[in-house]
Amino acid sequence: KGRGALASVIIKEGTLKLKDAIICGIYSGRIRALFDHLGRQVEEVGPSMPVEVIGLDGVPDAGEEMIAVEDERSAKLVSEHRAEKKRSMSLAGPISASMEDLLKKMEQGEKTELNLIIKADTNGAVEAVRDSVLKMSLERAEIKILHTGSGAITENDVLLAEASKAVIIGFGVRPESKANKLIEEKGIKVYCHRIIYELLDELDRILKGMFVPEKAERILGRAEVKQTFNISKVGTIAGVFVQE
Repeated sequence: KGRGALASVIIKEGTLKLKDAIICGIYSGRIRALFDHLGRQVEEVGPSMPVEVIGLDGVPDAGEEMIAVEDERSAKLVSEHRAEKKRSMSLAGPISASMEDLLKKMEQGEKTELNLIIKADTNGAVEAVRDSVLKMSLERAEIKILHTGSGAITENDVLLAEASKAVIIGFGVRPESKANKLIEEKGIKVYCHRIIYELLDELDRILKGMFVPEKAERILGRAEVKQTFNISKVGTIAGVFVQE
């Protein structure tokens, strides 16, 4: 709290120093503080050292690569280019058919698709959830995973869900505050769970809910019409004898 965006990283190559310009995913900035694994402030860190970095202008997804560059302007240009590219890819994603089209396909016996975006707290959890989810495709409804990633549910995830009419599944993660506002604004379906079987049960309910119910006529009673009366401004009224 009060420190802004914080990234926990392990240095793979070179030396990371205070005031270095950095890029991580679609975010950039200048290192304002470095903290080692004991919480002590340090000036620089070398290979294989874990460190907390403060100075990015946003919170990157877990698993992103952090790179130090010559100056902050270069970092900003690269991060803006990446953000624009990611936004273009999100908006160019496959557009799902409308619900009316899906229902029409199901009535005709055609297979429909449920588009999903999966976010989890670790890369290992992402793979586990993804594998479990793919096994759930039913005979008339197929699951299509558009995007997976580790870390909190972001605005980009919500925009992709809107563009492709997808459902967002979160395992051990929640939406960021900005993403939350966007979810409410766009009416995106988001399901977050911390227990895998609860998540899969939820998904099972969503899939089964996509099926069109079979229409069957159920007789509640019978009556014989004895006479009809036409009343102005009301319409036709029937006098009936209830048989059953």
